Amino acid sequence: MTNQTRGKRKTRVGTVDSVPSAKTAIVEVRRVQRHPRYDKVISARTRCYVHDEQGRAEEGDTVRIEECRPMSRLKRWRLVEVIAKGRGLGGPAATEAEVQEIEESIRGPREKRAAAADAGAAHDLSDAGTAGHTPGGAAS
Repeated sequence: MTNQTRGKRKTRVGTVDSVPSAKTAIVEVRRVQRHPRYDKVISARTRCYVHDEQGRAEEGDTVRIEECRPMSRLKRWRLVEVIAKGRGLGGPAATEAEVQEIEESIRGPREKRAAAADAGAAHDLSDAGTAGHTPGGAAS
């Protein structure tokens, strides 16, 4: 009986959300599904308490976990492997150029329109001295 397999166990891939104690990690497993009637894409998450015997998992790591017998009141999963190391709190800080690029990428559409309007107004003022153009757009 020692060499028999117990059947196929469920495995999941997720991100370590926190490490509350020495041999425990909380892994967030995300899934995406489409609603059967409304066809809306719904994303959901499940937080699994994982037994980590060697303490290999750190916050932000991508890990593979496997279902196992109950280890404690909440732990029902075991850490199989660390797939990729995450960027922890001790990583390099973002440079000023990276921060500005991120801010530009998250700028809302209203702010983008306002910036474009300001640029257009400055362009109109520079052309105000040309013949045949009056401010306000009315032709005489």
